[in-house]
Amino acid sequence: MNTIISPKTESFVLTEQDITFIQNVAKKIFDTGLVTPAVFFLEMTKPLSLLGSHFLVFFGPIINAFIRAENYYRATELMEEPKNVERLIQEIEKLEQANSKPQLERQSLKELKNNQFWIGAGIVIALLMVYYLIGHPFFLSNRTVMLFAILLFSGTLIYYTRLAESGESFFLRDIPGLKAVEEAVGRSTEMGKQVLYVPGIMDMDQVETVAGVIVLGHVAKMTARYETPLNVPVSRAIVMKAGREACRESYLMEGRPDLFQDDMVHYLTDDQFAYAAGVNGIMVREEPAACLYMGKFYAESLILAETGNSIGAIQIAGTASQSQIPFFVTACDYTLIGEEFFAASAYLSQKPELLGGIKGQDMLKAMIVGVILIGSALRVFHDFGWISWDFVNFLTVQ
Repeated sequence: MNTIISPKTESFVLTEQDITFIQNVAKKIFDTGLVTPAVFFLEMTKPLSLLGSHFLVFFGPIINAFIRAENYYRATELMEEPKNVERLIQEIEKLEQANSKPQLERQSLKELKNNQFWIGAGIVIALLMVYYLIGHPFFLSNRTVMLFAILLFSGTLIYYTRLAESGESFFLRDIPGLKAVEEAVGRSTEMGKQVLYVPGIMDMDQVETVAGVIVLGHVAKMTARYETPLNVPVSRAIVMKAGREACRESYLMEGRPDLFQDDMVHYLTDDQFAYAAGVNGIMVREEPAACLYMGKFYAESLILAETGNSIGAIQIAGTASQSQIPFFVTACDYTLIGEEFFAASAYLSQKPELLGGIKGQDMLKAMIVGVILIGSALRVFHDFGWISWDFVNFLTVQ
C-alpha cells in the first residue's frame, strides 16, 4: 500500500464562529504568558496537523467524558488544516505586538515595586542582625516567635499590596450577593422606588459598622448613576455623620452633587427595638424595591428581614454576627457571610490596594493552616516519643 497521510484537498471555508474560536484560543494562549513556547510548538507541529487532529478525534470520547468541551470535534477539523494553525500563530503574534508596550511598562513597574520591597526587607533584616550582634538589649528572647510572626504577616500584606499596585491581577471568586447589589439598584430604578439601606444598630467603634458605611458609599454611587432615591435610617449620630459624608463623596464622584440631600441619611433613635419599629414603618409606608442590611445586628435582624420580605423587596444582607446569619439566610435573597462582607469593599471598588490586601490575607490563612497541620503532626511525634522537640511549647508566647 502506498497510502500517505496528507491534508484534505477540498476547500475548507472558515465561518465567523471558526474565526472567533481561533481568536479566543489565541487570547487564552497570550494570557498565559507562554507565547514564545506556544508559537515554537505550533510551528514545529504544523506539518503534522492532520495526524494530530486524528489523534484528538480518537481520544475525543475520553476527553469529553471528563471535560465538557463545546464544539470539540469542530475544533479538531479546524486543526487539520496547516493554514488554520498558521492563522492561530498570526493571531497570537498580533496580540503580542498590540500589547508589547503596555506589558513592558507593567513589567517594569512590577519589577520596580518588587525591588523596592526586597530592598526594604533587606534593610530591616540587616538592622535586626546588627541589633542582635550588639547584645540585643531590652529584647525578650522568649517572644522571638511573635516577632517573626509580625514580620511575616506585615511583609506578606505589604508585598501583595504593592504587587497589586504594580498592575498584577488577582483572581477573586464571584460572590452572588455582591453581584446582586447593582441588580437590586437597577430594579428599584425600573420600579421608580427607593433603595433602603440599613447600616446596623451599633456605633463606628464596631468594624462591621465601618464596613457597612464603606459599602454604603459604593451603593450611593449606583443610586447617583441611576438617579434612584436612597433612604438610610441610622441609630447613631456618628454613623449618620459618616454615612452622609460617604454619600456626599459618592454623588460628587459620579458628577451628581445636585441629587444629594442631607436627609437621605437620617437619625431615628438609639433604642434597639424602637429603631427596628421605625425602619419597619418606613418599609410599610414607602415600600422600597430593595432593602440592604449591612452592619452589626442583633435580635432585630429577623424583624427587619421579615418585614422586607412581606413587601416583596429584594433583600441583601451582610454581617459577621454569627447568631444573626441564620435569620438573614432564611429571610433574605442574598447574604454576605463573615469575611465576604468585609471583602465587599474590595470587590465593589476593585482598588488595587484593597485587592492586594485580600490576596495577602488569603496567603496568610494558607500559611496558618499549613502551620496547624505541621504542628499537629509534630505534636503527635512528640507524644509518641519519636522526637524530643515540643513544637507547641515553641509557639507558646511566654
